[in-house]
Amino acid sequence: MSSDLATWNRIKADVTGLPVRTVPGDAAVTGVAMLAGLGAGLALMSTVRSLGTLYLYYGFVVALGITLIGFVPTSTVVSRWFRRRRATAMGIALSGRSLGGLVMVPLSAFLIRAYGWRSAYLILAAGITLFLLPLTAALHRAHRLQERAAGVGFDWPDVRGPVEKVREELQEVEAEITRHGAEFATHGVPSADPRHARLEHELGDLLFSVVNLCRKAGVHPALALDRANERFQRRWEGIERLAEERGIEVRTAGLEVLDSLWDEVKNDE
Repeated sequence: MSSDLATWNRIKADVTGLPVRTVPGDAAVTGVAMLAGLGAGLALMSTVRSLGTLYLYYGFVVALGITLIGFVPTSTVVSRWFRRRRATAMGIALSGRSLGGLVMVPLSAFLIRAYGWRSAYLILAAGITLFLLPLTAALHRAHRLQERAAGVGFDWPDVRGPVEKVREELQEVEAEITRHGAEFATHGVPSADPRHARLEHELGDLLFSVVNLCRKAGVHPALALDRANERFQRRWEGIERLAEERGIEVRTAGLEVLDSLWDEVKNDE
């Protein structure tokens, strides 16, 4: 199932030549809710103490979650996303479902043998819910809020407006960094330092404006960020490979050497 969802997230970005519509914010949030419901059902299964609770949790809650991400919803949504070559998109989506089934059976068996069936259900629940929810919830929420505002006319007439807004927010971030710096040893953890709070405020506005630019340009921010993550990972692995071939120690190479390797890997793509 997790493989199915991963494929579901990738088909729009990875299939060359498949024009797609923007994924509606409401549909994205609904999909996340379905995923959370399936994870909750699996987590509840670890607490089963009677035949009645088994029927309730697995026969109803888990079955409902599986049904909501099953063939009929998948077919309906894919057919609405893709204008042309729907058959290709459907084939990719359904192949992800089949791959998920092939992976889940031996994985479940291994987890049961290694940790027991109660722990296996908890691990599967955590894997399914934590795989997607934290990565996309904030981006989906911003996308949905902006769509709601646009629905009543509170929107830019074209993409140039969001572009200018991104520039404006970036200037405010730069001004904040100039005034108070950006060296906080918090490692992303919330801080009581008011300077950190102001910088967080400005960076949040910048991210929100970038999401709005994505929406106006017809690009879903979560999928765009996912593809950017994969590009970075692929290029960084290329740097590590070149460094190993040339006897370069990555940890001590320095920024100039690593930047040169980065450009070399990027140019070879």
